[in-house]
Amino acid sequence: MKNINPFNHISLKQILPAFRNLYLLLAMISILIGCNGNQQNQNENQKEELNKALTKQTDLESEGLRGKVKCVTQDEYFAVKKDKVLPGVRKNENNFIAKYDLKGNKIEQSDYNADKKLIEKSKYLYDSEGNKLKKLFYDSSDQLTEQIKFKYDSQGRICESDSYNPNDILNFRALLKYNSISNDIETDMMDAKGLLMQKGKDEYDKNGFKVKTITYSETEAVTASTTYENDSSGNKKLQKYYSPEGAVNSEYAYEYEYDSIGNWVKRIECLKEKYMETESNKSLRKGAITVTIRELIYY
Repeated sequence: MKNINPFNHISLKQILPAFRNLYLLLAMISILIGCNGNQQNQNENQKEELNKALTKQTDLESEGLRGKVKCVTQDEYFAVKKDKVLPGVRKNENNFIAKYDLKGNKIEQSDYNADKKLIEKSKYLYDSEGNKLKKLFYDSSDQLTEQIKFKYDSQGRICESDSYNPNDILNFRALLKYNSISNDIETDMMDAKGLLMQKGKDEYDKNGFKVKTITYSETEAVTASTTYENDSSGNKKLQKYYSPEGAVNSEYAYEYEYDSIGNWVKRIECLKEKYMETESNKSLRKGAITVTIRELIYY
């Protein structure tokens, strides 16, 4: 996987735990309703819709899953390129089984390595209104390793995510700021003493699809950025990684296969530089590097 943007396509075990929890937090709130900053009347109407969306999003909706999904099993493989792209050896990351309740809330996720051995399990606790209160992390021996506690603002949106060790001692916190005019979400990662560790900013289009992510250092200097082009369902078609200076470091394209409900069950990721564009064989990706297979079970 790429190693440029700490919020996307990176092994969570290879970076600071803070980055992992920032990713988890941002991933929870990935679908918004757009606002037009140039027309005041439309702004007011769309602000109201934005607030509704932020308040009512389920995990299934924020993850772009359709229908009453009960379970998702995902396995990621190195691509094998023959007459068509096939899954080869299973990769050592991004393999998991996620379970959801009837309300669309994620209740458990188990992460596995290439040998299908459990690496980590996470469980989620909710209140009676469906607000996520805690996320608990356990190791392969079922020992608690970390707990995330969430706080909400007056509009029902997550505004703070605090990480604690098993003894309930604060590790760090993430503070979220919403901009209903531009559809941006900014996140400040703070250490236990309240000092800034890192900043992040996600930008969304009027359809609520993420189009850009920027990360900043503790001095607020840009460290990396990523842009996204999405299809009509919000699945990314093209993803570009940029250096702090704005130069494109890498570019990846994506192809999907879907089930009858409209959820993707196979995704091919390839280097755009080697993308085969011929009309006669568009499914063949010379630059294919990863094949991801998903199995979905519905209620």
